[in-house]
Amino acid sequence: MTLSETATRRLVWGTLALGLIGFAPFVPANHDESQYLSAAVLTRSGLPFVDYLYLQTPLQPLITAPIAALFSGYSFIALRIVTAMAALATLWFVFGCQRRLGVSDRSALAAMTLMTLTQSFLFGATVVRNDILPALLLAAGMYAALSAMAGRRQVQLWMVAGLAFGASIGTKLSYALPGVGVGIFHVATILRRRDRVSMIDAVACAFGALISFVPVVALYAEAPASFVYGVIDYGAQGPFQ
Repeated sequence: MTLSETATRRLVWGTLALGLIGFAPFVPANHDESQYLSAAVLTRSGLPFVDYLYLQTPLQPLITAPIAALFSGYSFIALRIVTAMAALATLWFVFGCQRRLGVSDRSALAAMTLMTLTQSFLFGATVVRNDILPALLLAAGMYAALSAMAGRRQVQLWMVAGLAFGASIGTKLSYALPGVGVGIFHVATILRRRDRVSMIDAVACAFGALISFVPVVALYAEAPASFVYGVIDYGAQGPFQ
């Protein structure tokens, strides 16, 4: 990488960081944010589904509760800024995935920058919702998977990938679709190669996903009716009400 390319990369990342983090506190409040902010605050002393109704899979409030506790009284602004930082991390993994696939540094940087400028990404990156966290987990899982496919500590990285993919589903149920895609990939690889390595990689990925599902299953066991309503029934019925 030449000096000019290094300078360009630093300029782009610096601009994105200043733009997202600086802009996030001033975006007008969205009506959905109250659900995720209150869940983070309530989880300081209770659990989703058990002590209050939550309308998504439950990992986000479990992850954001310590932030809300640390910045008590300023949790809305703090979570807005943390969301922007998570968006930057998502972009880093997206950039890294492209580089793992052989995309040139300049093209990967340009594609990542254009992705940042889309309305859907900017919205998710600046409000307290469950848009960016599962996207970050999915991107991290993809990066780990691509690194594993390149032969770098395959078993460990496939476990990390499974953990990230599973956690993305535990944060937002719609991310089960790429999770199913990962499962189909492993099945196809096993059928094509018929070797022990492919089977071990698939088991490692599945084991990582199972670890991430432990708190989800535990909360379901504590309050199954509330869990089913919040995660499945409300999403199916709500749009028609």
